[in-house]
Amino acid sequence: MALSLDEIDVRLLNELQRDADRPNVELSRLVGLSPAATLNRVRRLKESGVVRAISARLDSAGAGFALQVYVLVTLGRHDEAANRRFQEEVIKLPQVIAADWVTGEVDAILMVVARDVAELQRVLLRLSTRGGTRLLTLLRRFSHAMQINRTHEEIREVQDSFLLLDSMHYVRRPVAALFRDDQPPHWNCYVTVASVDETTGRVSELGGSVIAEPFDVMDFGRMSVIADPTGAALCLWEPRRHIGAALVNTPGALTWNDLLTPDSEASARFYGELLGWTTEEMPDAGGYRVIRNGERINGGMLPSDPQRTGDAPPSWMPYFGHEDVERVVNEIGGLGGRLYNGPVPMPQGTIAILGDPQGAVFAVWTGRYDD
Repeated sequence: MALSLDEIDVRLLNELQRDADRPNVELSRLVGLSPAATLNRVRRLKESGVVRAISARLDSAGAGFALQVYVLVTLGRHDEAANRRFQEEVIKLPQVIAADWVTGEVDAILMVVARDVAELQRVLLRLSTRGGTRLLTLLRRFSHAMQINRTHEEIREVQDSFLLLDSMHYVRRPVAALFRDDQPPHWNCYVTVASVDETTGRVSELGGSVIAEPFDVMDFGRMSVIADPTGAALCLWEPRRHIGAALVNTPGALTWNDLLTPDSEASARFYGELLGWTTEEMPDAGGYRVIRNGERINGGMLPSDPQRTGDAPPSWMPYFGHEDVERVVNEIGGLGGRLYNGPVPMPQGTIAILGDPQGAVFAVWTGRYDD
């Protein structure tokens, strides 16, 4: 049974293919794990057979092999004995550095290196005894490693315009996603739950509604879309192979979620009973409540106020970290976006509420990150 790879495994495999000789401490920094955890991951990948060997990748020209070609072979006979004899012949040729059976117009493709034309001709002469051959000369290799981008490719099977956003501040890790839809542009906020089906099944009895019943997102996870009693939509996510945002609480990544609600009491009661959250009203903050998940701060609830929030409907709004909110406020117009509010200084930092060129609203934060 194939090993199930998560996002960190994928990054680790790609880094190992780029340079498997780098120190474990450097490798751990690139994938965002401790050195011990990184070492354990590499050991697991080896023991499972995903990593078959750590080897050196040679430069053929530098090793004296001036010619590199692909040889397309069409066998004269197609039976088990003929296939076996061909394989035995190929294995004896040191110039063949890779060989694969393929489907289509030819039977096999060989990667062959040679020091000169005469050596290549000798190889082709031996191969021609088993069938016809054609050559494709390798001009220049522009990619070698098997880059594993399973998340991107599999998501495209569901939505050809779906795109994972990643952060370039530390290592490339998914922080959010974009996809095409007929609804007005907006950001969806997600909450992880142990069981989407069980949690969704309790929504209606608590006064909420179910917008989309639970469904599988391939083997990434299972999700549903619900609305609280005031109408604010929220996505529930049960992770399997994909946890969701792999990087949070840093510039360029998700750091907070606020609920704009006309009824803070009803919202607090609903989410408290559904998800186990508690809320604490902040003094002199216009009724703003901080949401806690256990002992951890998880987001906030902001009472609707025509003077402060206009006619915005009940909704969840994501916050993304930024190095300099004041700078992005000055730049947002030139980027085609819109400033709705800010910059607003606070004891812990500064926020601003923005809209992208299509109208999706989000907030940015510069300041201290709690965890």
